[in-house]
Amino acid sequence: MWKLDNDEFLYEETVPISAPLPLVYQTVASVEKYEEFLTDVILSEKEGTSGCHMIIRAGPLRVEVRTRVEYVENQKVVFTLVEGPPLELLAGAWEVSPNSESGTDVTFRVNIKAGRAGNWFLNAAAKYVDHMGMTLIDSFKERILFQQGDTIALPEPKYQKLRKLFHALIYYLKSVQAFFAKIMRNIFAFLKSQSD
Repeated sequence: MWKLDNDEFLYEETVPISAPLPLVYQTVASVEKYEEFLTDVILSEKEGTSGCHMIIRAGPLRVEVRTRVEYVENQKVVFTLVEGPPLELLAGAWEVSPNSESGTDVTFRVNIKAGRAGNWFLNAAAKYVDHMGMTLIDSFKERILFQQGDTIALPEPKYQKLRKLFHALIYYLKSVQAFFAKIMRNIFAFLKSQSD
């Protein structure tokens, strides 16, 4: 679930996963492996013990980010932007906790304050996260189930690149469609104002 509040965007989603907590935590804490299974991560690498460098696909754009990462063993992975888009704040966390069904609940949280980027950026982020939030969580879920031995959960490695490309293409096409829809709305609004 997400919300926009003035110049701040908040997102939070919790899903249950039928896997032991240590495996779930290890998967979310292994940031250097994100590029292997997250469709919009082109590059992911650790920098020292508390840093992460990523190149992320956001529609047709490639965004380079560096984050400070705090690891709390078997509880959470907290990230804070230190270099990237001109935002006042980009922070979030993956939190894991046992659930009553002998599995693990995973909560993904993101907090963005626009700062110099402005509200247009928050609106774009809201649309992106609305589209990609559950896809991101589902990708983690598939990876965890695969690591647990559920071979149906994740495509063979030779198909993973094709899957990433397919997801990027779908998002790009939706972005182009939204762009042209906005242009058409503006044209119709202009024509209507001229006829009045």
